[in-house]
Amino acid sequence: MPNHLSPQHTFVVRFWQDDPTGKTATWRGSAEHLQSKQSLNFLDPAVLLPFFERYLSTRRRADHEDQNIE
Repeated sequence: MPNHLSPQHTFVVRFWQDDPTGKTATWRGSAEHLQSKQSLNFLDPAVLLPFFERYLSTRRRADHEDQNIE
């Protein structure tokens, strides 16, 4: 679950090759949101943006709503 209270978010992203010789290497990766301990393993880095948005877009919406309160 996203942490709605945290003003900052920290992610660790790692990439590695499953064949160290590089002959038939497939790049793999993992990402972790440190505050929530949620992680993601992936082959396609395109899945990173939706993973980040789970946490960051929630915060932006909350900030925007706070600014509209009079």
